[in-house]
Amino acid sequence: MDTVIDLLEVGPEGYVLSEANEVAVAAELDRLAAEPDLGEAVDALLRLAHVLEVESNSPVAAEQICRLLEREPVVDGLRRLTEDTRRGAVEAAAQKFQNFAGEPGAQKAPQSGEKPAKGTVKLDAFRAPRRV
Repeated sequence: MDTVIDLLEVGPEGYVLSEANEVAVAAELDRLAAEPDLGEAVDALLRLAHVLEVESNSPVAAEQICRLLEREPVVDGLRRLTEDTRRGAVEAAAQKFQNFAGEPGAQKAPQSGEKPAKGTVKLDAFRAPRRV
């Protein structure tokens, strides 16, 4: 984000990015498109665009930054990042359930006619008491 701030120039309608600087930012975003840091960079640029438009009265620079973020390499990189994050979350949840389920030889509920394991609670204990 500091690099982009340094590239901003004062124009007739507040700050703007020159064509050369716009190309430089686009090249850096393209480089980050395959990196896990892309999400942080996009977040920082969106915040910068908001500050430029709202607080600095520089809607042109804000629009330029948003256009750079809407480009296909950036959007595809964010999709991949989201899929990787989602996949990691699913794997972590599956591992938690696996830990909860126990191992294949772990205790199970007794079948009809079998003695219950020591320390088990009968289901009747949870039934509401009968009133006479």
